[in-house]
Amino acid sequence: MGWFIVIVGVFLMVMGAALILIPHKVLHLSQKMLAIKNFKRLGWIPIIVGFLLCISANFSYLAVTIFLIGLLLIAKGAYIFVTPLDKLKKLKIFSLSDKMCRIIGIVILIVGMVLINAAM
Repeated sequence: MGWFIVIVGVFLMVMGAALILIPHKVLHLSQKMLAIKNFKRLGWIPIIVGFLLCISANFSYLAVTIFLIGLLLIAKGAYIFVTPLDKLKKLKIFSLSDKMCRIIGIVILIVGMVLINAAM
C-alpha cells in the first residue's frame, strides 16, 4: 500500500504546483465542480482516499502523520455531505488573494513531498 501514498503525494504536488502557477484557474475549476447537479457525490472522493490513507499508514515510517491526513480527508468528505451548497460556495478559500493561494500551494507541495518521502 506504499504505492498509494506515493500516488496521493504526486497528486498533492501537482495540485500545489497548479496553485502556485495558476491560482485563479484552480479556484475557478473548483467552483465549477460545485455547479454539478449532485455535488454531494464529490464527498465520496476524500472519504475513500482518506480511508485508504488510514489503512496504508502502517506501511510508512510517518504512520501517525499519514493517519492524521487520512482523518482530515474523511472529515472534509463529511463536511461536503453535511454543508448546503450555498454555504460551500461562500467559503473563504474562493475569495483568497493570489499571494495567499500561492502560500497554500507551497504548503500543499511540501506535504506532497513529505508523503512521497515517507512512502519510500
